[in-house]
Amino acid sequence: MFNFNIITRFCVLSFLVNVIFFTSSIAQDKHYEAPGNHNPVIPGFFADPSFVAMDGKYYIYPTTVSKYMEPVVWVSDDLVNWNVHHLGITGEHFFWAPSVLKGKNEKYYLYHTSGFDFKCHLYIGETPTGPWEKFGFVEEGFDLQVFEDPSTGKVYGLSSDPQSRPRIVEFENDPDDPGYLTKVVHEASPEGPFFDYTEGSFIVYRNGWYYLMYSGGKCGDVTYNIRYARSRDIYGPYLDGPKHAILEQVPEKNIYGTGHHSVFMLNDEYYIVYHRQDKYNAPTCSERMVCIDKMEFDAEGHIKKITPTNAGIDFSEITGAEKPKNLALGKETTSSGNAKGFEPDYAVDGNYGTRWMHGNSGSFSVDLGTVSNIERIVPYFLYYDYFNLYRIKTSMDNQNWDLYFDQSKIAQKGASSVPPKKAKARYVKIEFVRGPSAATLCELEVYGSPAK
Repeated sequence: MFNFNIITRFCVLSFLVNVIFFTSSIAQDKHYEAPGNHNPVIPGFFADPSFVAMDGKYYIYPTTVSKYMEPVVWVSDDLVNWNVHHLGITGEHFFWAPSVLKGKNEKYYLYHTSGFDFKCHLYIGETPTGPWEKFGFVEEGFDLQVFEDPSTGKVYGLSSDPQSRPRIVEFENDPDDPGYLTKVVHEASPEGPFFDYTEGSFIVYRNGWYYLMYSGGKCGDVTYNIRYARSRDIYGPYLDGPKHAILEQVPEKNIYGTGHHSVFMLNDEYYIVYHRQDKYNAPTCSERMVCIDKMEFDAEGHIKKITPTNAGIDFSEITGAEKPKNLALGKETTSSGNAKGFEPDYAVDGNYGTRWMHGNSGSFSVDLGTVSNIERIVPYFLYYDYFNLYRIKTSMDNQNWDLYFDQSKIAQKGASSVPPKKAKARYVKIEFVRGPSAATLCELEVYGSPAK
């Protein structure tokens, strides 16, 4: 005979343990606006991050979120310092979800979805950043991610079919064949239930298992999430993992719409690279930002539930690399005004998830605290490929200003670099004459050293 009192007490105790664990996991993370957060990893609105390690460097190929969607790649030597490079591809205004593989012929194959026909197209390049030659249409799938099977050496494309089901194609893998990595030699719909499948397929191969990971829910909803199924054969049958999503929103931390991801290994540890929705715009399928968190497996080989964080990963503790000293970090700021919730201090907090924002024009300045030898000033704007009219000035006394950089007559893209220039000053100011929608700074970074 069952003792229902004991069962009830056990269920209550289990619930309380789970609540305490969940609450403590939230408490261990930093809040969204905390200075120094490592998530987002890069400044501005980018989505669908495809992470690739090759040629001794790390690459994030994302969708650029803007009207123009200009194709770019973020490159790092150490996972700490990232620089953006335009891919030199023009005329592709709906360039979505790129994925890159280095071929055996030393060429680079850049697959992407076209927002015009929702199918996979290809560019072939001489380096990871180009120049690129347009190949054109490759296959019918949406959001294709290329996968080289470490157990067989075969190369596959993982995508979604028009019915929002996973799709697998195998590419010609003989580098001497004219159809190398461009010709589909086999295509299939992998067998499996794939609960709540939407898009963004990605395969991880580990210990003889194929983990077909994917995004569930809807892109423009805060409940966008990541799930997986696994199989011993790449074509299935696949069995779904736990019925709960392994990565999903945590409203208590202002983390929403986590989805469309890739995975990489470093020092035998797994990391998941994904986008989340900007908290100021959620729910949204537009304003998204790239984040990285840890991914782990349990004793049975299942992917553990992933805790998305604001703090992110401090890769300087892993790779030993450090960012150059930013003289503006955490210093006193002033501005001509700000929109509610977008304080000027957010432009010097070392957190790409926050920003200062004003109207179409306005000024922002920072007191470096001491007279400094400035060597480089780096403004990070919210949109990579929007144009701004602005000027940067420096001052010793906050009254008399010297022109450091003038882009007030001919607009410059947000991602265009400010040429390095030496100056001696205590104050740095940026004046917006006109911006795309608002005077906005994710971060203003000033490099150099205090004057002796």
